[in-house]
Amino acid sequence: TTLIETISTEDIERFFNKTVNEKNLKNNSIIIFGTGLLVRPMIDYYMCFRNFNLFLCSNEKESLKNYYKDYNNDKYLGKLYIFEIDLINIKKLNLNQLDFIEFDKFKDKKIERLDTEKLLLNTKQNCVFENLFKNSNIVIPFIPEDFHYFIAKMCIQYKVNMITSNLINEKLLSLEDEFKKCKILMVTELGLQPGLDHMLCTKIMNDAKRERKEVRSVEIWCGILPSPESLDNPIMHRLL
Repeated sequence: TTLIETISTEDIERFFNKTVNEKNLKNNSIIIFGTGLLVRPMIDYYMCFRNFNLFLCSNEKESLKNYYKDYNNDKYLGKLYIFEIDLINIKKLNLNQLDFIEFDKFKDKKIERLDTEKLLLNTKQNCVFENLFKNSNIVIPFIPEDFHYFIAKMCIQYKVNMITSNLINEKLLSLEDEFKKCKILMVTELGLQPGLDHMLCTKIMNDAKRERKEVRSVEIWCGILPSPESLDNPIMHRLL
């Protein structure tokens, strides 16, 4: 676990060098933002792989502690690291000026109600935030949609792939050319709906076309709770 208040920015750099760079594990390191119900099955999956780093970030301290307690044991091959990060205040700071720790230097940034101690903490959080992106290959945000554009811009800056279950929107779509230029992926709508419903529906239609059948219409009912006897598939769900 990481208590940002008690460490220096140099300690942060050393941690990531030891955890990722020395072992050449950037391609095996994933950032996950959020600690909601959808996060746990994903962690279950990735923790089954040896030499896999998961960096779990949230402002929910108790949830982070629970995840750390549940997953850092001999049962799992991967390694879970937790970081308490306040994205709201990180968005307010200038991410390209991480060495500024004096309140006066931020007056023109219109940051409200931040004293010097709080600003120092957020500067350290920025250092963690920057190192997370520099030392990871994929970012998966399970946080409110308002933060996704900000996360996507960071992905472009550090050339990190982004995967999300959220719907695509105009702001994210405006970054398409920048993602292509950096040769990184931004894959959206990979949840249940939209996501699995579209994929399964496409598979059914493609199978029908291969059999030279005609698809006249498509109607999907999603979000229905199936009866226990109908849970006969790996995703434990039923699409009609």
